[in-house]
Amino acid sequence: MSKFSDKLKSAIGTVAPLLGGALGGPFGGIAGKLVQNALGVDSMQAAETMMQTDPEALFKLKAAEIDFQKRLKELGIEEEKVHAEDRNSARDLAKSQGIWPQVSLSIGFLAIYFGLLYLLFTGDLPPMEEFTKGQLGILIGILTAAIPQILAFWFGSSAGSKQKTDHMARVKQDG
Repeated sequence: MSKFSDKLKSAIGTVAPLLGGALGGPFGGIAGKLVQNALGVDSMQAAETMMQTDPEALFKLKAAEIDFQKRLKELGIEEEKVHAEDRNSARDLAKSQGIWPQVSLSIGFLAIYFGLLYLLFTGDLPPMEEFTKGQLGILIGILTAAIPQILAFWFGSSAGSKQKTDHMARVKQDG
């Protein structure tokens, strides 16, 4: 499939903003195929010609955008199912094999993390070169990024919280 012209992306974006935007992003291939299928053509050049000559093309693109939205939503739902199954399998393993390995790893990780933070903030670290201090900062950042995973294992995912926040934002916009 050829690269999408700015003119084509702009034209599609006027009628179907989600599809037009997707043409220039990571879903460009999927969006381009949807545009071609909707217009019944086999290339983006033919799609551009069709848009210039067929007045029904705009309606077809709008329908394709609705289909694209449905597919993206389905993918999001499927992705969340995979994440939920992954969390559940980890919890099931803990139930069948005992919880102590997870408890030990969580406590050990948190003890080392907070120990390093304590040493860093109190200045009790031995003198070290600037490079080593920078590496320690990177290590603290990596460890900090892992904290939500531990919390998600013990307390569940934040997907429900994200959905609640999105719903509250929609209600605020509508109201």
